Amino acid sequence: MLNKLRGIWSSCDSVWDIHTETFKRLTAFLELHELIEADVDSLCSFIYEIQNNQDIVTVKVFHDEDESIEFSNNSSNEIILERSENLKKIIEDFDGEEKLSVVIEVYKKIKKHDEHTLISKVYCLEKLSSYITSLSLKSFHDEISSNFYGESIQAVVFYGDFKKRVSTKYFHFIPKDEFDSNESYPKFDIIRAEEIKRTRANLGHFANASEWPFLPDHFKFRGNQPDDLGVIASRFNGLINAYLISCFSNLAIIDDKTIKYRMNGLKDISGSYDFGALININADFLWDLYKWIYKGSSVDKMGVTRNIIPLHVEDLLSVDQPVLSSAYSSFILSQKDDVKNYIDATSKLAEQVRVTTQKAGEVAEKIANSIKSGVFGVTTFAISTILFRIFSKGNDIHSYSDLFVFIGSPLFISMIGFAMFVFSVLFGLSLFESFQDQDRFREMYEQSKKTYEYVLTKKDMKNILNDDVYFHTTYRFISERRKLYIWVWIGALSIVSTTLILAHCHAMSIAS
Repeated sequence: MLNKLRGIWSSCDSVWDIHTETFKRLTAFLELHELIEADVDSLCSFIYEIQNNQDIVTVKVFHDEDESIEFSNNSSNEIILERSENLKKIIEDFDGEEKLSVVIEVYKKIKKHDEHTLISKVYCLEKLSSYITSLSLKSFHDEISSNFYGESIQAVVFYGDFKKRVSTKYFHFIPKDEFDSNESYPKFDIIRAEEIKRTRANLGHFANASEWPFLPDHFKFRGNQPDDLGVIASRFNGLINAYLISCFSNLAIIDDKTIKYRMNGLKDISGSYDFGALININADFLWDLYKWIYKGSSVDKMGVTRNIIPLHVEDLLSVDQPVLSSAYSSFILSQKDDVKNYIDATSKLAEQVRVTTQKAGEVAEKIANSIKSGVFGVTTFAISTILFRIFSKGNDIHSYSDLFVFIGSPLFISMIGFAMFVFSVLFGLSLFESFQDQDRFREMYEQSKKTYEYVLTKKDMKNILNDDVYFHTTYRFISERRKLYIWVWIGALSIVSTTLILAHCHAMSIAS
């Protein structure tokens, strides 16, 4: 744009003197030798042409040292035309002693390309770099966060006179001749970023988390950055280091000039870094640790790392390859212990299932033995009584009819009835105990599961216990077996009762 504006003047051999460029503003000065009406027409055409430009461009044409006429792409066509006519009238009165110059002021507007992308133009990278150099790292961060951070923003695009395209996951620097307003740019994963921030909050305390909303991932260039982005890359490097410290330390606090931290492990370390020093520190090994820790099993990995780092280095950003290797190896060894505990736990849980199943079988067996004892006892008592009657007074029983008369006698019925009552009470007691044992079986099973929840995952428990299918099968077996034995006992009582009733009726008929 500056070159195009310079080219509208008919006799201009000077170059733009760019005073400054920031993220918000650009100012530049151009000296003129003469000014003619055709130049004014060309200027108006230029202003009309850039009316849809995302930035507000103001061109001040000085026809005297302190007097100028201002043109802006933010003005209406009527105002532009009016000022054009005014400038032409002034040109008519020129006497050749005028001090002619042009001052351009650009008020940068950050354009929202889509819901998740911001676009900003860089007119002179050299001047922008000089401006960034004048800022402290914290001031640079404040400008970046205030202008280019938003909860829904996933990409920020700068386009200008860059040598080649280069990007971080969040910031994209595009040469102006490659820039396409319709292009879709890679999006930063804000969901993953929020997960990392939550993990960081669980692992430590970053006192400035609300004012420092980025992560190291926002500023890490992919591949080697070009030389022309050296200043920006150095500031990004400083911010990476500051954010890495916040992600590793138990406590991190940032003030205007420094970041202070404390990390607790087998040996506690603490320190502070001046922001001016952060931009020159290469912390690539710490970056590798960061990616490894926050990828998964973060709590265990961070615990191991915080114990390892103080044994090797005195300050956090001095992490090197041996620290990296030791952290990896220590974590693997700790995982082996966990695997041993896991295997022991699964074996014990499987054994516990076997024991509880055995107890379930004992519950069912206890009920069966009670029924067998009852039926056997009543049968034995009845037979022994009859045999005793036969052998002691055999002359009274000569046929089955006489036997039925004896069985139907009130004395025999009362004795058998008393025996059945006693055994029924014992059977009822066995039933009551079976319900208690079944409840205790269920409680033992649930307690076994709770015991191993701290070692095994829910999925492990589900696989080992076959989703409780075996428990439910065994539990149902006890209930069904108990129901069967109850019906067997009822059947036995029914048979005995029917026999006694028939015998009693036969005895009564003989007596009558």
